[in-house]
Amino acid sequence: MIAFFLIAFSNNLLEREIWLEKRLLADLQTDILKPEALEYTIAQFGEQLKTTLGRLSGELAQMRERKRTVEVELRPLTETAALTGPSSFLIQAINEREQELRQITDKLLSTGPESIDSRLDEIRIRHQEALGH
Repeated sequence: MIAFFLIAFSNNLLEREIWLEKRLLADLQTDILKPEALEYTIAQFGEQLKTTLGRLSGELAQMRERKRTVEVELRPLTETAALTGPSSFLIQAINEREQELRQITDKLLSTGPESIDSRLDEIRIRHQEALGH
């Protein structure tokens, strides 16, 4: 008889625990889906995204500006080499700038860890983690 009461008592506690968990989860879901909570979450996400994209945009602008500068530096070097003939100094200077142009272009277009697509993927992953997805 005591065993019956213990089983009935533990089953009753288990049922209450399940009811309590369901109630807490329902209340939590209700609170999370309130317009104020959604608006706050969206606003926070937007601010973080703007900050991160702003940094990325700044880096892109710097790379593009450096690319333009290198291209401007390269023109007179190639023109001088064409007029006077190649010298070791001119060839070295031309090679250095062409290599830098390739590196900048690769960063802008590649799929490596420093590429724009990879950086955007990092942003996407970071913000999905922040939202708990």
